[in-house]
Amino acid sequence: MQDLVPMGLWVIAVAVCLGICIICVLRGALSKPTLSRPIKPVSWVVVGMQLVSVVLSMAPFLAFKLSADGMGAAMLGFYRGAGLAAAGILILLVVAELALMYLQASKSTQFTELLRASHQSGIQNDLTMQQDDVHDEQQLERDLEASFDDPNED
Repeated sequence: MQDLVPMGLWVIAVAVCLGICIICVLRGALSKPTLSRPIKPVSWVVVGMQLVSVVLSMAPFLAFKLSADGMGAAMLGFYRGAGLAAAGILILLVVAELALMYLQASKSTQFTELLRASHQSGIQNDLTMQQDDVHDEQQLERDLEASFDDPNED
């Protein structure tokens, strides 16, 4: 049973890393913001969980190091053979977390700045706009979409 501890810790670390990536994607890291679906900033809980995922990513290798003396030859060979691939997967997942968190934060900042600029220019940015303000809402949607379009697209 002790032989399975590093593998179990690795599976938990991968699950936490994937969970953080999924949270960032669902909260808008890969989507264009609209008035009906604004992009929220990265929460402190997600930032904290990212730090936890880094620590959890090291745990399987520490557990292997501490329990290698009591392992059977077959499991020892398996862990030594799969160690580099397992480390590579966890490193890629941690980098993906950071990239998605950066994208979400960047898009949230752009969205907030655009709303602030539109508010200063007199356009209503309240999500419960009156029926009379439909034209302004459509203009804001076009401005928002144009600001996130890639300038290199032709």
